Amino acid sequence: MTVIIVPQSQDAQPQPSFELRQIVHDFLTLRAPATVAALNIAVIGPTYLPVGVAGILVPKDVSTAGSIAQAATAALQAFLHPLTGGPDGDGWAFGRGVFASDVAAILEAIPGVDHAEFLELQLNSTPAGDSVTVPPDRMVVAGPLFIEVRGS
Repeated sequence: MTVIIVPQSQDAQPQPSFELRQIVHDFLTLRAPATVAALNIAVIGPTYLPVGVAGILVPKDVSTAGSIAQAATAALQAFLHPLTGGPDGDGWAFGRGVFASDVAAILEAIPGVDHAEFLELQLNSTPAGDSVTVPPDRMVVAGPLFIEVRGS
């Protein structure tokens, strides 16, 4: 049996400490059926899938380009945080995919943004299309973010 622990943390890729994994292992071992030997219980941290975003945003006022670029990067980092991000802001479930439409909604909601001229999801800095499929044993985390803001 394998138990994956994602500790509450603001870290970009939260990992449980050795002590936390040991506490959970000992807790489970004491309560496991006799048929489950202590050696058969593994307590591990999550494996993350970094999802990158490349985009070009058009501001309503070109003089706000710098602040919009910073706000866009912060919004994407928040949206792609494994514990506090996601479409509903309550974290990413294991295996939950990422959709360009959700990312576009985040970016176009930033004050001063007129629209997203270009938007691309990426895996390993390679275009991934309109969605990223996440394996069932992984969680989303922010990968490289490349946001450019320029006038139309």
